[in-house]
Amino acid sequence: MVSDREPLDLDVLSSNRALGRLTDEDRLAVWDILDQLAFPRGTVIVRQGDEGDAMYLLLEGEAMVERDGLTLRPLVAGDHFGELSLVGHARRAATITAARGVRLARLTAARYRELVTRAPVVAGRLAEALAFTLAADLVAMTDRVGLLLGDRLLPRRTE
Repeated sequence: MVSDREPLDLDVLSSNRALGRLTDEDRLAVWDILDQLAFPRGTVIVRQGDEGDAMYLLLEGEAMVERDGLTLRPLVAGDHFGELSLVGHARRAATITAARGVRLARLTAARYRELVTRAPVVAGRLAEALAFTLAADLVAMTDRVGLLLGDRLLPRRTE
């Protein structure tokens, strides 16, 4: 379902961890190539295992991330998902379902490739910003795994 753009959507994009790293001018260039979609509560937006062809930014509402039947976390306005599909034909790592009605901005891989051709500097900055967020997520995840393992990684006492 296609949705109209709202004036505050640029503020939401600015609050996104990746797009917030771009200049206003770069963000507007990305904004110009985004589609907008709206889905009611309960709609599966992407399904784990399906081939990905777009990145999504949540503009309004709430969605849930689920992997292998386990609910992992909510997504709220300003969050994004599916960014790996911009750089290759990656399978979806999780299912994303609208927990409430949602409005999304979608950047398809085809539109991203157009951006690479038309405005390579902007496309490069967007790729760098997405890589930065992926790296930050990876560091946070490894830190959490380290905390979870805690004593298991320490040598055992034999007393």
